[in-house]
Amino acid sequence: DTFAAAALEEHVSQLTQSPRHADANSAALLCRLLVTAACPSPLETLALLKRLHSNLHAQIAVASASLLRAARTAPMYGVCQCIRAVLQTVQWEQVVAQPTSQDAGNSSVTLMSEYAVFIKALISDVMQLAKLTFPVVSNAAPEG
Repeated sequence: DTFAAAALEEHVSQLTQSPRHADANSAALLCRLLVTAACPSPLETLALLKRLHSNLHAQIAVASASLLRAARTAPMYGVCQCIRAVLQTVQWEQVVAQPTSQDAGNSSVTLMSEYAVFIKALISDVMQLAKLTFPVVSNAAPEG
């Protein structure tokens, strides 16, 4: 049911924005449930991953301005957990085998190439996230 899946995805989005660790874990479990119970196609799974990545990208922008504000209003742990949970469910053999569309030059764009572009962008953002948080997490007394 598309309505139930959309409502569940909205609930996941709300949970990923919570600073509570338990909410982040719940969001990741709900993401896994959403993907395994709904049995989306690899393309639909990629669309979910892209929406989660968009949330992460926005949270990184907040953290770039102020880590303190990000910790309060845009925690990144939950969305990172969700992305990880969804990536663990991807059926890579289906991704490799499935073409998705034709581009303007009439050459086939494979689903694998779309996933590759996504993974490259995700790695870039995770590296930026690591740079932002490294001074705090590597500090002997990060709380002050």
